[in-house]
Amino acid sequence: MAQTASKLPTAIDDARTEATSEQLSLQIDSLKADMADIAATLKALGVQRVDNATDAARARAEAAAAAGRDAAHEARLAAERLGENMSTSIKDRPFTAIAIAAGVGLAVGFLSGRK
Repeated sequence: MAQTASKLPTAIDDARTEATSEQLSLQIDSLKADMADIAATLKALGVQRVDNATDAARARAEAAAAAGRDAAHEARLAAERLGENMSTSIKDRPFTAIAIAAGVGLAVGFLSGRK
């Protein structure tokens, strides 16, 4: 009987250790699943942020392109108006236009002749 009594605490300790090991194993498996869920959530958040940043950049690029097209259109209209004004001015005052052209030609020749 002394032997049975001495084996009893050891058997209880072994059972406790085995139960604790099983609980730890279950907790580890649960933690692994939780970590996988967290990783998936973080990945989804990262993809969402990248998509949002891409959409914002695309919208800014489209706005800049539209602004550039508008500016180019305005510049083209201004150049056409200037050309029309110059044409009208030349028709109205041809001698003045010839004198201005001659003056510009002389100035360019004078400046390019001096090296």
